[in-house]
Amino acid sequence: MTALGADGKPSTVFVSLGPKPDEPGHLRGRETYPADVRARLAADADEIIARYPQSRSALLPLLQNAASSGNVVTSGANVT
Repeated sequence: MTALGADGKPSTVFVSLGPKPDEPGHLRGRETYPADVRARLAADADEIIARYPQSRSALLPLLQNAASSGNVVTSGANVT
């Protein structure tokens, strides 16, 4: 990642995002959910996304919905 330093010139910034998915100690959620849970979450997602002019604006409400349903959302989750 590159940012401007105090002198106005580009400088490199290193950002650590945590362990890679294949490293020990990485938290993982379920790979799949039961069909009934997936159907309910998909229906909820459609309703939540429809509230926003840009679908990406619905990310936090979607995560809150998944968390409130008792499911754990981790960095290993596949979001499509």
